[in-house]
Amino acid sequence: MEELPPTDAVDQEEMKHSFKVLLSMKKEPGGQPLFYKTDGQRFKREKTIKLNSKCQYRMDLSFTPPRGVESVNFNGGLLEVREVTRDSTASAYSSFFHTQDFDPTKKGQRREVCVLITLKDAGDLRLTIQLKCYDKDNVQHSEWGSNFHCIEYLCEELADPSAVEVVKETFR
Repeated sequence: MEELPPTDAVDQEEMKHSFKVLLSMKKEPGGQPLFYKTDGQRFKREKTIKLNSKCQYRMDLSFTPPRGVESVNFNGGLLEVREVTRDSTASAYSSFFHTQDFDPTKKGQRREVCVLITLKDAGDLRLTIQLKCYDKDNVQHSEWGSNFHCIEYLCEELADPSAVEVVKETFR
């Protein structure tokens, strides 16, 4: 009869290849909350995060179990990213981006933005976020909807060491 490995050994093996990423964003200065709306099937993605043009935002990334980040690219621009914390269970990073090149999104349209995270020893993690950008002063629309806390991504490292797959995306 074949002997099976202990359950915790299997769990540790799975943890090496799968991990969670939390992506959160706040409007700066002051860490003001963002909002999102559920669009359903009208666009490529069901949920849309609302931003204002010509504003600065902070983007935070946390990884469980911890991962090292080499670089973060947001909409084609390389962001300066700093490690905020790291321990045996998680790591967290913070960066800033500006929407100076984001024109307000026309009615009935959405903008897809790529967040490309290059991870040490795991390769590239490509996240796509759907946005609606309003004029800088149009807070009536951008500050309406569901509170955006974060997007949780369940990820798996692929056999090809230069890529990571998103298995599940959940808005919180």
